[in-house]
Formats: sequence, structure tokens, C-alpha cells
Amino acid sequence: MAQLFALGIMDTPPKVQPLRRSRKALFWILAALTIALVAFLRIAYLLHGFYLETATLAPGTGIRDMSLGLGLLVSWGGSILFGSFCALVGGIIGAFQRRWLLVAFASLAAVFAWLPMFFSSWEFARIITLRKLVCEP
Repeated sequence: MAQLFALGIMDTPPKVQPLRRSRKALFWILAALTIALVAFLRIAYLLHGFYLETATLAPGTGIRDMSLGLGLLVSWGGSILFGSFCALVGGIIGAFQRRWLLVAFASLAAVFAWLPMFFSSWEFARIITLRKLVCEP
């Protein structure tokens, strides 16, 4: 029996460390969702202000609201750049950890980061149509 211990056959197996489940991926995904949510709120605030400002204009009035366009551009541009980046980093970390549910959530967060652009375009067109205004180039 002593010979088996000497050969290492009867030794206890080495302790296998389980894969470390870091929360970094979840942090990045939540950051992407937060950035997109803040962009949604900022766009809603800007468009609500625009809606109130155009209440006194007569139908058929030509408008050229460059400050609104710049505000919308900054909001959805930041959401696309920073939100998509955060979602990408979270997806990569989740893929390295082989946590496929987090990779799926990261993909949804990346899609969610692009939604403010479509929402602002749709809502701006709705306000213009509702107030019967004309956009001047």
C-alpha cells in the first residue's frame, strides 16, 4: 500500500477551482441599458419642449430648429456610441465566461441602444404632422 502512495496513485485529486463568475459583464450590460434609458429621457424632454414651443405657431409655418436637431443628435449619437460599446464589452466578457444568457442580454442591450434614434425621428415627424408645420432646409 505504501508503494501506491509513493507513486501518487492514491493521492487525493487536486482541487479544481470552478470558473470565476465575475459580475463585470452584467455591469457593462446594465451601463449600456442605463445610457439608452438616459438618452430616451433626454429625447423625450427635448421633444416635449419642442411640442410646447410650437403650440403658438400657425399651421403651415416654416421651422428650422437647429438646436433641437443638435440636441437629438447628441442624445442618440451618445446612446449609439457609448451604449453599443458597453454592450459589446459586456458581450465579450460574457462570451469568455461562457455565459450565453449574458451574451444574449448584451445583444438586446446593443439593439436597445439604437432605439432612441428611431424614437426621436418618429416622434419629431409626429409633432410636425400634428402641428401642420413645414420643415425648411
